[in-house]
Amino acid sequence: MKTMKVLAALFVAASMFSVSGCSKDEEKTVNKNDVVGSWNMTKQYVSQTVSGLTGEYASYNGTRERETEVEEGTSNVFIFGSDGSFSIVNTTPESSRTRTGTWSLSGTTVTMNVPYTEGGEPEPQQMNVDEVSGSKLVLSTRMTETTEVGGQVATLENVVKIYFDKM
Repeated sequence: MKTMKVLAALFVAASMFSVSGCSKDEEKTVNKNDVVGSWNMTKQYVSQTVSGLTGEYASYNGTRERETEVEEGTSNVFIFGSDGSFSIVNTTPESSRTRTGTWSLSGTTVTMNVPYTEGGEPEPQQMNVDEVSGSKLVLSTRMTETTEVGGQVATLENVVKIYFDKM
């Protein structure tokens, strides 16, 4: 019986320690100067989870993952200026396209404001800085949306991670 009381006291103490450790969540931050510069995209990882479909569409439920590397002869360069300017330069063997806007950083969230269509209004895109060093940058985002498939409402959860090397 005494052993049970000791075990119970240890369990309670351990529980209190883990709860108190969780309650002191420290806000992680990224130094803006670590993000400033030109970053060449090397690969992209996408995970899409579909749920909510039944009947003939039930086979679409589940998670699909894919990782793609940038094709030879193409490049996608993100340029974060120290003055808050931002550019994306997409280059293929046939053409080059540059979109410009602004960016900001709060904690570990980078917000890029860039028009996605010619002459369009800037659209904010928020991504989390998962990793940043002198040579590597990893950005990620999670988006959840609903869509109609065959009269049913499906939920799509997309996780995107983009990997960059410093230029």
